[in-house]
Amino acid sequence: MEIIQFPYRGWILKVTPDSDGYTAHLSHPRQQADNEFFVVATGFDSACDAAKAAMLLADVSTAELAIREVLNDMMNSDRLSQKEFNHLAVSIRGVWRKEKPIRASVES
Repeated sequence: MEIIQFPYRGWILKVTPDSDGYTAHLSHPRQQADNEFFVVATGFDSACDAAKAAMLLADVSTAELAIREVLNDMMNSDRLSQKEFNHLAVSIRGVWRKEKPIRASVES
């Protein structure tokens, strides 16, 4: 088994084998120092499943960053309260929790 690493929509995804299957890792070059990866989830039966999990989190994180920028603009122009901002800013993370693969244990 070998390490798989590839770019995906501005992110770097890495899949590594371990004793329990495969682990998905994710890094965003502009946000991580020295291409530092964080663990997305562990315990996948296949490298493909691990890669899909990392791709899903990259997609959700990209959407979250875009939405957060719009929400900041709305809050700064007094069209959104701090409480509304907080609720909306974290709501996209529910997609990741809902869609994550069942066999993986997600690192939060």
